[in-house]
This record gives sequence, C-alpha cells and structure tokens, in this order.
Amino acid sequence: MSQAAQTLAAVVAAKPGGENRPGQEAMCAAVDAALASGEHLLVEAPTGVGKSLAYLAPAVAHARGAPEAAVVVVTATKALQEQLTRDDQPALAAALPGRPLRFAMLKGRSNYLCRAKLDVTTADGVEARFDFGDEGVTGALEAVERLAAWAEATVTGDRADAPGAVSDAVWSQVSVDPGECPGAAACHAGDVCFAEAARERAEAAEIVVVNTHLYAAHLGSGGNVLPPHTAVVFDEAHTLEDTFATAFGVRLTPFRVRRAAARARAAGADADLTRRLDRAADPLDAALGTPPEATRVNPAGGPDVAAVEDRELAAAMTTVATLARELHGTLRRSDAMGDVARAKASQATRLLDGLADDIALLLDPPPSSVAWVETNRGRPELHQATVDVGPTLAARLYPDVTVIATSATLATGGRFDLLARRLGLTLPPPDVADVAGDEDHEDAVAVVDPDVEPTPPVHRALTVPSPFDHARQGWLYVARHLPEPNDPRFGEAMADELHELVTAAGGRTLALFTSRAAMERTADLLAARGGYEVLVQDRLPRPELLARFRAGPGSALFATQGFWQGVDLPGHLCRLVAIDRIPFPRPTDPLVAARRAAATARRENDFAAVDLPAAATLLAQGAGRLIRTTTDSGVVAVFDRRLATKSYRQTLLATLPPFRRTIDRARMVAVLTGLRAADV
Repeated sequence: MSQAAQTLAAVVAAKPGGENRPGQEAMCAAVDAALASGEHLLVEAPTGVGKSLAYLAPAVAHARGAPEAAVVVVTATKALQEQLTRDDQPALAAALPGRPLRFAMLKGRSNYLCRAKLDVTTADGVEARFDFGDEGVTGALEAVERLAAWAEATVTGDRADAPGAVSDAVWSQVSVDPGECPGAAACHAGDVCFAEAARERAEAAEIVVVNTHLYAAHLGSGGNVLPPHTAVVFDEAHTLEDTFATAFGVRLTPFRVRRAAARARAAGADADLTRRLDRAADPLDAALGTPPEATRVNPAGGPDVAAVEDRELAAAMTTVATLARELHGTLRRSDAMGDVARAKASQATRLLDGLADDIALLLDPPPSSVAWVETNRGRPELHQATVDVGPTLAARLYPDVTVIATSATLATGGRFDLLARRLGLTLPPPDVADVAGDEDHEDAVAVVDPDVEPTPPVHRALTVPSPFDHARQGWLYVARHLPEPNDPRFGEAMADELHELVTAAGGRTLALFTSRAAMERTADLLAARGGYEVLVQDRLPRPELLARFRAGPGSALFATQGFWQGVDLPGHLCRLVAIDRIPFPRPTDPLVAARRAAATARRENDFAAVDLPAAATLLAQGAGRLIRTTTDSGVVAVFDRRLATKSYRQTLLATLPPFRRTIDRARMVAVLTGLRAADV
C-alpha cells in the first residue's frame, strides 16, 4: 500500500463513522500516480466522494517525498480555504507519523492589516471619499482605533481573525491591495508586516492553501507571488476559466482615479497636477456612461476599447494616464522624510503606476481580450478580461508544475475534451510565452531544442464513482407541459406548478432562478398564497437566511446564482430543488459573446462550444444541492420543457446525476407528499 493510501486509510479510520469509499480511494490513487509521473490530471469527483482528503493525502506524501516539493492547493473561496485548514489539516496531522505536518494558509495582501497604512490613517484620518454607512466618519475612526489595538495583540493580522465585523470601507483604511504595496524592502513596517509573515510561514510549509484569485496573480506576475512548488491542486476547478479570465484582466473606474489623486495630494505631489487628475475623472465618468450594450467585440474575440464611445473614452483615458505619469515624477521620497510621509509617497506612487499601466493595457489590449462597460451600484466601470485563458496556462502553468484539477462537475455530457481545450491542456507551449505582450519577459518559456516540435502537455481524465445511489434516492422531473420559457405565459404557469410542488413537500424547498427579476416575481406570487414561509435571497443576510431555513421544515428558499453551488442542505431540510429554466449564459454577456466569436473563428459551433458546457455545468451544480448524504431523497424539478424536447437535452441529461426521470407531475406530488409524511 502506498504512503498516500496508508494516510487516507488512517484518517478515515480515525473519523467517527468513517467508512471506506471506493471513489475516494480511486481518486487518491489517481492523484498519487499523477504526482509521481508529472502528468496532469482532470478528475470529476461527485458530491460525497470526499475529494479534499483524496487529494490531500497524496499531496502530503509527495511533499514529504522530496526536498522542496511543496504542493499548493487552490480553492474557489476563502471559506473552503478555512475549511481545509480547520477540519482536514488536524485529521491529516494526527494520521501522519514522524515530524509535524507543515500546513499554511495564504491569502491576498488585502486580507492582512497593513501597519504602514494604519500609521497613515492614524495620522491623517479616514479618507473622506469613502461611504462609511450608518457608522459615519466618527464610527469609522473608532473602528480603526479598535483595529490598532488588535494589531498589537494579533499574530496573524488576518481580517478573518479581527474582533467583530469590519466593514469593507473601514478595512480599506488599514489594508492595501497588491498594487498599492511598495514591498517589504521599501516599507518602514516591512519587518513587522503581517502579509510578509504569512508568506514566510507558507515558504516553510509542505501544503499551502490559497484561493484562485491569488494563484492567478501568481501566474500573472511570472511566478513571484507564491513560494516555489512542484504541484498544484485546483479544487472546484469548474470555476477556473471564468476566474482566471477576470483575474488576468483590468478594471478601471472614475473612483479609482479620484482616489489616486487624493493619495498623491496627501503625499505632497504637485497641487496643480493632483487637481487636474481629480478633474480628469469627470470626463472618464461621462464617457463610461454609455449603456453596456454599446460595447463592441471584434470578430477575432479581441476588444475594440475605443468602440465604447470611440474617441471620447480613449481621450479621457489618455489624459488620466498622462497625468498619472507626470504626478509620479513630482513625488519625492528620501531618508530625511518620516515613516508616515515615506509610506504615503510609496503607496501613492504604486497607485499612480498601476493606474497608468492598466490604461496602457486598455488602449493597446493584448490578444484574445474583450472590454465592456457595466454599472456597479449606479457607478460605471470599464472591464477588460481574457477571452481564452488556455494560451496563458499553456505558457505559464503546465511547463512548471504538475496540475490536478478536480470538481463535482467537470465533464460535459461525459466528455472532458471541451474543458481541456479551454484550460489549454490541448495546446503546446509556445516557443516564447508572450502572454503579457512582453517579448523580453524574464520568465518567458523557451523551447530548448528548436528542431523538436512542441507538444501539448500529457494529461488524463477520469470520473470516480459516486457513493450515492441517485436512481434510488432521487427523481428528475421535467415540466414538459409548460410553455416555452420565452412565452409570456411561462412565468405564471411556472409559479402555479412550483406552488403545487412546494405545498406537497411542506416547504423543504430550494428554488433556484436564473434571474433576480424572476425570483422576486415568483416569490411575491407564492408568498401571497400562503401555506409555507418564503425566504428570499438578499432580503435577509445570507447567514441569517440559511439559519432560518435550517431551523426547521416549512420554508421555501428562493435564490439566484449565488446559491446554485456551495450550499449544503442535507437530510429532510431539502426535499425539493426547483430550477426555473436551463441556466444558459446571458446573450448580452460581453465575455461570453467574445468566446462565441472566438469559437466561430475556429470554425466551431459556438453554442456547443460555449453556451452548452456552461449551462450543463451550472445545471448539474444546482441539481447537486439535493442529494448530499447516502440517506437523502427527493426531487429535482426543472420547469424548462426544453430539457425534454430539444436535441441538446442528451448532453445536459448526461451531465446531471443519474436520477430516475419523469414528466408526470401527479407522480411527483405523490412522492413529495409521501416524503413529507415520513418526516413528521
């Protein structure tokens, strides 16, 4: 038995009620083999397999088997980071003989209190441009004082460990983004920096847990953010493409311009230039006021940024970039300055440089990118994202580390090839990795032998068996008799059908919607009919919403995309998962539109290459909320008749768990009524 298998067996044996799971053992063996051979692995591990231990056990064995063979585990959320650290690390540590397990969690720099920023805020007060909500400026200052006292007692400086809730506005007064930090060597508080201390702990660890955005920053920096490692495990890997697409991009807002001007002014930059930069945000604001529909995408999938109000936006951005560069030249830093003054100058310099650099990318965009305007709380924002992340990953990821990518939903209709292409696993590494548009990048990957044709990285894929008997435990009901979703009659007919099923289930329902408007409208219709409590996303804070739903049966929880994945409602709490329609991407989504254009340029069917895989993955994630343990049972109801009538339904059905299927509503009412009676 391998070391990985022994570790897994020991952890399972030590857990109360622990049992051997064939799927978990198969995944552990596959990950162990991949780490030993260096081949990349895509592994679909359905809910209940226990995939975290299935990859952690071989990861630890790999890290301990060779010097400097650290493994980075990448999660989709900070909550999953903390779960691995809180639950799985102690179990692994207890099962391992010999030296203690060196395990570390590393977050992005903005998650740690910055002593230099705290010094600036303590000296200058909070920034007037921020909305501190009900607490106001006085409350914000009091909150900063509490954080200052906490900074003297905490070991981590991690926001998650801060006393009480800390608002985003307040936390921004005591933390910095990576683009604002001058680095430990150039900072007066560098030797007591919480972020640097966290990195030092990560440097010494065998397993380092980070989130996807931080790993994207690591790749974007040429490998300078995280400690050296030989392998990386991506958990919830179905989110990788979208997360990397935005993380490799740029976001520009008028607020960002005004904030940079304010920081430069506070740091002693030229007064006239700071005033001009602050005013330059106004024409940028006006140019970005164009509705998002005005965004254009060129046929190759790249952006035509100037196409969003053409010359007006380009001119506004050029003015901002020019002033930012000029302001940078007026900032003076010297040893004669005090610590606070030097910190203000360093942070302002970084903000100005980042602003000018990002505008340069927007005006001269890299290949395969798209730009668009959207509004956030009524404020316009200019976004640029990478349409195809595959070439970047082929150049910067696969040549350097062994990659394990896992999720409950990776394959589309049983096929991994679509995902493999999108993640660059079918692409050979380029002769020179010019993914950032810099041919002289020091981390560019060169082919050693020019006579050898580069080939795609070696990878394999598998799906491990689920511990659940979906055909016995659950039903998939498709309301084939309802009108098409684009029919004006659909909304009311769907609400009638949902009400009947929720009533039969006695609440115990998670109702998932593809739009907020549909959720709100349906929730109001059903709340008026009575018979069960209707809980609606965003009408209560998420923790309170879930707590009320879990408090007992009798509730129907109405939610949108944020609840399609990552929500665990086992047992009799949830007997019905209702889905209003197949979650195809919005036709107007700029990034999706650019991906469609790129697929068409490759002579692929854009619907099959882009829309169908996205819908299949999210539909499977939503349906996966129903069966969470071996004793769960219930019904997944989809009110979109296309799942029973369209030719592409076979791909969607093959991606879903293998439930029993029916279009018989009366039968489902009887099933739910029986479950309700059994739960009493």
